[in-house]
Amino acid sequence: MNYNRYIDNRNKPLIDYIIKNKFCIKVIHSHKGTWTFHLKGSLIVIGVKQSKYPISCFTHELLHAEIQIRGYKKLKYGKSSLFPNADLVTIMDALDQELQHHKMFQRFIELGFPSNEFYHDNDIEVLSKLDKFLKNGHHDLLSVLLRYFTVIAPGGAIESERLDFYKEQLKTINNNAFRERLNVIDEIFIQWTKSESLDAESYIKNYFNNIGRPSKTWFGYGTPNEFPNNGFFVDEVFSL
Repeated sequence: MNYNRYIDNRNKPLIDYIIKNKFCIKVIHSHKGTWTFHLKGSLIVIGVKQSKYPISCFTHELLHAEIQIRGYKKLKYGKSSLFPNADLVTIMDALDQELQHHKMFQRFIELGFPSNEFYHDNDIEVLSKLDKFLKNGHHDLLSVLLRYFTVIAPGGAIESERLDFYKEQLKTINNNAFRERLNVIDEIFIQWTKSESLDAESYIKNYFNNIGRPSKTWFGYGTPNEFPNNGFFVDEVFSL
């Protein structure tokens, strides 16, 4: 599929940067509910969907490519005593996405795109899901952490005042049981966004140590058979 329709003078510098670094771009139809991005060696695969602002959506995915070309290492595998493997993958992927988004957002604005177009058209639909979640009463830590990524995400169509409201609502769950840990997460992302470094390891360690210690947790950048190489331990060193 030709991607020229998704290029204008705002994101052309991103395309030039990617090509200069010897990466190729392939565009396919996304079979998921949103646009998608995958980096496979030197091939960037972007899954596209119908959108009111397709150039903005395409640029969002290009920014994932740019940040990883510049040195951000995507988390691809993990082991932990804190969560079952399926839950660990869920929170690992969510954290990885949010770390990238907090670095990408200012670049998106600098390129000339509006804040409300940083995500796909349907991002405002998460509010009804949050309302339903909050009405259900008691919740465990993992479920709250996953919803918290939504309310600290930069940009998007949801007004900051509404996001602040939902942040506070999430902090009051279970009689403020998770407030202190969520406050620490706020600070982790503030410092990460301010930092010029793309090395996220210390921030990831702080995030998981904030959830629970001792944390026998390891994350890898490659495949499971590379453990304990090509990755890092969050806290305690352990063997499989």
